[in-house]
Amino acid sequence: FNFIFAAIVFMVLLFVTGIQKEPLTVGEVSPRAPSGLLPGDVVLEIAGETVPVEDESWSDFYDRLPVASADVDYKVERDGAVLDVTAPHPLPALVGSVSPLSAARDAGVEVGDWIVAIDGTPLPTFDALLAYMSDSTGEPVTLTVRRMGEPEPLTLTMTPKRMDVPKAEGGFESRFLIGIGGDLSFTPEVTAPGLWQALSSGVRSVGSIGSATVSGLYNMATGQISACNMTGPVRIAQIVAQKAEDGLEDFIWLIALLSAAIGFMNLLPIPVLDGGHLVFYAYEAVVRRRPGERVYNVLTLIGLVFMVSLLVFSTMNDFICP
Repeated sequence: FNFIFAAIVFMVLLFVTGIQKEPLTVGEVSPRAPSGLLPGDVVLEIAGETVPVEDESWSDFYDRLPVASADVDYKVERDGAVLDVTAPHPLPALVGSVSPLSAARDAGVEVGDWIVAIDGTPLPTFDALLAYMSDSTGEPVTLTVRRMGEPEPLTLTMTPKRMDVPKAEGGFESRFLIGIGGDLSFTPEVTAPGLWQALSSGVRSVGSIGSATVSGLYNMATGQISACNMTGPVRIAQIVAQKAEDGLEDFIWLIALLSAAIGFMNLLPIPVLDGGHLVFYAYEAVVRRRPGERVYNVLTLIGLVFMVSLLVFSTMNDFICP
């Protein structure tokens, strides 16, 4: 039921948010910067690169775009004519999300802030921010941001936090991050997904959470990443509270994520968890008899002690880890 609940929530959220229309079509343009794009424009090329279609990777496409240019050339189809226009980079230094318990959240960065510079270095694109932070060794950084409703730029200082992030090829790498996600300079038009498309996406999301959960536990157990990645009830409550502040959609998404993660944790082959019971049932199916009462009780006690120790350890992490 943990998995079913999470899959259904992810499916419903996809119906609510929709999926990007193909071909890429401009829905709204950001009021923060002048743009040659208009709603309804069908984007054919950006900076000379043909936009992805169907199964092509958007992340690979964005990686090919120039990092140091705030404005790029677009080729668009408008009212049946193909035009060349100049508009802001599709991934400007625009804050699209702020991670809970992050340095940026603590410093007061808000969604919608436009980052002008970091430590005095101009930031034409979000990738330029990522490149700057890739060399960080944990020293405090200062962001200069423009915020809607504020006549003058704001100066926000924060200290990056060390985090273990998954790599595309597998495994983890330790980096100092401030906890900011980017956003597009324009909002693409979306369309409603099909029922099967939404359901399969929800199931894949649950599978991805399970894979990340197992990988994280394995890498912590083998010492490849910090045990501080294991958070307890105090920090989880703080994360939930901050996600609730971000809006109902973010809050519901987090609840679904926690549900799926708890489901996978509960399947671990540890006595007192459902996974432990499945191990006992598998043993009984093979040998045609139940484990001895004494063996059953001892293993259950060991499992209980392990889980209580894990709870104590994770709760201590909430207060000890940065």
